Amino acid sequence: MNVRNFFIACTLFVGIGMFSCKPFKNVTSIKLVYDSMAEFRPGGAVKFGVKTLDRRGRRKGTRGYAAGKMKFEQFDIRLTGGWQSADTFQIDTFVEPGVNKAIKIAAYVTGFPKLADSVELPLSYMGETRWNFSGASGQGGKDGKSRILPARVDGTAVSDGKPGKDGLKGGNGHDLDVYIKKITDEAYKARFGCDVIAVKVYDRQTKATKFTYISELSSKMSIISNGGAGGEGGDGGPGSDGRDGDDLKNPGNGTDGGIGGKGGNGGDGGKITIYIAAEEQDLLKYFVFTNNGGAGGKGGIGGIAGRGGVGTNRRRGNDGRNGFPGSNGTSGNEGGKPQVVFGPVGLY
Repeated sequence: MNVRNFFIACTLFVGIGMFSCKPFKNVTSIKLVYDSMAEFRPGGAVKFGVKTLDRRGRRKGTRGYAAGKMKFEQFDIRLTGGWQSADTFQIDTFVEPGVNKAIKIAAYVTGFPKLADSVELPLSYMGETRWNFSGASGQGGKDGKSRILPARVDGTAVSDGKPGKDGLKGGNGHDLDVYIKKITDEAYKARFGCDVIAVKVYDRQTKATKFTYISELSSKMSIISNGGAGGEGGDGGPGSDGRDGDDLKNPGNGTDGGIGGKGGNGGDGGKITIYIAAEEQDLLKYFVFTNNGGAGGKGGIGGIAGRGGVGTNRRRGNDGRNGFPGSNGTSGNEGGKPQVVFGPVGLY
């Protein structure tokens, strides 16, 4: 590196350093603020921000919840138990066994070790939890195309518009084993005044197990395993127009539009089996289970007919016919009423 480049690099480094430090030169403290009314549960979302106070008593804040103009990038934000999206702490959807868990937010300012704040917020497990194990929607069929430079006989194309492709079947909802059990934890009960309900779901399709808690005080949990909707059929391609005539040739006829593709069938709802102790079956009032069949896909629209050509004597060729629409797919089968099996429940 020559002297000139070294000088430029040093100038940029110092300039950037001064720029990044300047907003905090007179700041005496920073404070994390958050929405205390948020749902502190797995899958919940908590609005938060950072506020600063300087020597003159002036206050500033980050954009969003803190109602300021500062960027979050000016701080070193560290989260435990979730991730950040703008001014929102997205709490992890699933937890490991163990009732007394908390999320943590910490904010620091690089180069100013005294400017730091952190909060630790216990999970209450209150609110509405929604787990979805539904099948994916079927892919839609591709639209048919018009014939490119179609072969013609006496001015009339020899082929109609291409048919639309059929939509694909929706995926089936996943078969689930759901384990439900009341848990009494003295520390949690002392803080929130109630017990929790442990929920474990084993997905037979993916072989994955998911675990969480919900509160007895103010909670609801929806477990959904619907069939995916069938894909829509592709539209039929347009027919080709007849070639115009002249003094020596008659005008050609238009060809028919392509047939629309069939809609895909809906996927079947998943089968749900619930394991719970007979003496705790009243806990089922906290749950909603849904395993409907997926809707059938809509058939594609028939292609537009080609127009007949026009001759010099104003005689016209015949127009083609519009393509027939594709048939709609059928709905998937219902997964059936969840089966309840009474007996001891093992969670771990």
